[in-house]
Amino acid sequence: MVGSFRPAGIILTNGNHERAAADYRKKFKIPVFAHADAKGEFEIGVDHWIADGEAIDDGLTAIHLPGAAKGEIAIRVAGGNGMVLMGDALIHVEPYGFALLPEKYCTDAKLMKQSLRKLLQFSFEAMTFAHGLPIVSGAKSRLEQLLQTS
Repeated sequence: MVGSFRPAGIILTNGNHERAAADYRKKFKIPVFAHADAKGEFEIGVDHWIADGEAIDDGLTAIHLPGAAKGEIAIRVAGGNGMVLMGDALIHVEPYGFALLPEKYCTDAKLMKQSLRKLLQFSFEAMTFAHGLPIVSGAKSRLEQLLQTS
C-alpha cells in the first residue's frame, strides 16, 4: 500500500519488462497482465493475456505496438485530458530527446513506426515513458511531428 493507494495489477508493457513483477505480485497479491505476443518471454506466470484494444480496467486500454519488443503495448488512460503510458517504443532521454526506440532494439523498426500511428486516433495531452521524463502537455502533437519527421 502506497499511502491510501493500493495497486490493482501489474502491466508488463513488453517481453523485457518482467523485472520485479514477481516481488510486487507477492507483496500486493495482485494479477499480472501482458500482451499475448510476449508469451514465452517471462519467468513469472501471467494471469491475463491481453489483446490489442482490450480494456484492462475501467479507463485503461492496451494498444499493441508490434515492431518494438515482443508484446509491446502502450496503455491509454481515458478521462481528463487523456494520457498514454509507453513501454519502450518511444523514449524521452538524452542524448536522443523524444524519439523512436533505436532500431537495434526493435524487432521491425518500420512496423513499429506504423504501429505508433494507432495512438493518434486517441485524444491525449500527456505521455509517460519506461525510459525518460514524461511529457505533461502537447504529447499528441509532439508524436504527430515525430512520426512525420522520422
